[in-house]
Amino acid sequence: MDPKLELTRQWLTRAEDDLRLADLVLNDNEAVYWCAAFNAQQAVGKVTREPLIYHRRE
Repeated sequence: MDPKLELTRQWLTRAEDDLRLADLVLNDNEAVYWCAAFNAQQAVGKVTREPLIYHRRE
């Protein structure tokens, strides 16, 4: 498998994990909104960084 494609998949999996954490925090009886926002921001950062990593020339 293409190493760049594998790295892309890993970043997207981590972004999905961040969103799952945000969802868990929001659905808790005592939601911690800042924590959910932080994890959502981390997911966005990973998703927007991924195309830059994939298309980087080496």
